[in-house]
Amino acid sequence: MKHMRVALASLFALIAADLSASPTIRRIGDIGIVTNSRSSTRDASSGYAMHRIELWNSSSSETHQVHLRIPAEPRGLPGVNVYLHSVSKTFVIQPSSRMDALIHQPPLPMYLDPTIAVSINGKLEESVHLRMPKSHAAAAPTAVHPSFVSYAFEPRISMNGWVWTYDNIYSAVKGAVEDQAGKFVSSASAGGRSIALPRIVDGPHYDGLRSAYYTIPTDITSGLFKESGSKPIWLNYTTFEGVVYNEKYAGDTTPAGRNALWRYVDCGGSLAYFGNGKMPAWWSELDPRLADKDLKHGAFEKYEIGFGALYLVGIDEEALAASTGSTETHELPDSAIDMARSWYETEPARNQLHTAYGANQVLPMAEPIDSRASYQRVFILMLILAVLIGPANLCLLKRMKRREWVYWTTPAVSILACGAFVLYASVTIGWRQQTRVVSLTHLDQQTGRAATIGWTAYYSPLKNVAELRFDENTELTPLAFGSELVGSVDWTDGQRLTGGWLPARIPRHFKLRKNEDRPEHIELKKEGGALKVVNRLGARLKSFWYANHDGKVYQASKVSNRAEAILTETKGVKIGLKKLRDVYASQDWVAKIEAVKASPAAYLQPGQYFAELEENMFVEKALKGAKAKPSTCLVLGILE
Repeated sequence: MKHMRVALASLFALIAADLSASPTIRRIGDIGIVTNSRSSTRDASSGYAMHRIELWNSSSSETHQVHLRIPAEPRGLPGVNVYLHSVSKTFVIQPSSRMDALIHQPPLPMYLDPTIAVSINGKLEESVHLRMPKSHAAAAPTAVHPSFVSYAFEPRISMNGWVWTYDNIYSAVKGAVEDQAGKFVSSASAGGRSIALPRIVDGPHYDGLRSAYYTIPTDITSGLFKESGSKPIWLNYTTFEGVVYNEKYAGDTTPAGRNALWRYVDCGGSLAYFGNGKMPAWWSELDPRLADKDLKHGAFEKYEIGFGALYLVGIDEEALAASTGSTETHELPDSAIDMARSWYETEPARNQLHTAYGANQVLPMAEPIDSRASYQRVFILMLILAVLIGPANLCLLKRMKRREWVYWTTPAVSILACGAFVLYASVTIGWRQQTRVVSLTHLDQQTGRAATIGWTAYYSPLKNVAELRFDENTELTPLAFGSELVGSVDWTDGQRLTGGWLPARIPRHFKLRKNEDRPEHIELKKEGGALKVVNRLGARLKSFWYANHDGKVYQASKVSNRAEAILTETKGVKIGLKKLRDVYASQDWVAKIEAVKASPAAYLQPGQYFAELEENMFVEKALKGAKAKPSTCLVLGILE
């Protein structure tokens, strides 16, 4: 035990010796905490920032619970009424182990220069200063506060494996990326569009590998500490419009890191892979079409995967270096400009502004409290009741020669007036909390991954003290500009939103993306020459469309869960006219999803199906006890 503590102290001393990174190091009992500026940078206008704190448990027998809250003392932001109080999470760290403690910050500003409140086994110990880029805290995303809107859109690209891991051999990839980005920006600017060159970020550690901000000698850590918990999730990549891999770094990526990256692509991300020769077999986990793929030097291919895009670029960097003595430049075909276009085409989807009132116009939940029509009706009702209680009451009693009755008719009419107000509120507003969802899910039954995009909305007639609960695979973008939003997020058990997320009579809307493994599926079978569908999607099918590999389209409707129905062929229907990524890149997901519902066959490819469900099975019921308003749940699936 003593030897282990000495080793841990030596480890911290070696880390502290790296002045270039200047990490903050604290030792609290058995727990060591290392923080520095290696959280993901947050100049982008959307996505979840990733805070990484390194935890070490030097005890050889004790398991500890460590609760981290950022910041330790929540504070408001001057002139900003939409911000986060705090983000927090409890971590369980096993004896003699280390972990990267990841805490994600939704796209909302948070107090500048935050600290971490550390609680161990339920006891608050102390606050540790967290070195964090200013952009994490000060730069509000454009989806929340218009004063921070940039006139020139500047996408962020993660260049995994560049510089640190493989020195300069990756410069051919970097040069090719910058060249295509420059060509696209030049052509777009000539058309009058105001955009900027992409910001290329060194990002080799978003898949959960050790940070390169400082070096921890392996001879000390080997055999002393084992890895514990905190697997990478796809939210790590959500600040980026694009991710670029080369074959050498991709070979070092962990299975958990690959899984997170695949889910990022499913949910609308753009991934470019630069390599040469036979692709590793595990790339078929992303898409079976990549099995046994042989990538030739100079090749360029595009695959649409879920809502995202994959680009395969053939570059033999070692051959380039041997033949030219330099890997600074590499010419790609003109069609490769589509790779750069993918980083910019999602700008509308990620940066669309909505006020609370405007979002309610897109997805109506209730009449907002600041509606002029609502005030007018209340004023007219009050005016009518005032006339009844006052002049009308007195005139009637005078004609009846019963003026003394004014002492009981006035309170009686007042009680009736209060009852009228309660009745009006019950009819027009209601007393029950409500929720509504419009979503589109891409369900790949070959891999089991389900990627969902859409809007979700919540409404409470009274001040809500309950929490909104989502899982850890859900990305939420609050559409709350112009209204108060002050809340906290705890990641200990899923993603729990507490505080002022749902005020009284103000509908709260979120843009939503999520990716998870789902058991729901559709089965097709032939019986007696008839093609049948077996519904195993968990809810009743309103409508179902299927396109076989010959391009024929079949249809069924009103199929109960776990029931089967005969499919009938539909003549004269064309498939494949529209692309699923166009829905993701559009200005308005709600309108586009409704367009998919109106013309489902246009989005089908051979071997795919479309299903409209009566109940949404792919977005969690975040507000417990809320009444579900009419919603839209669409599934576009790929059969095994």
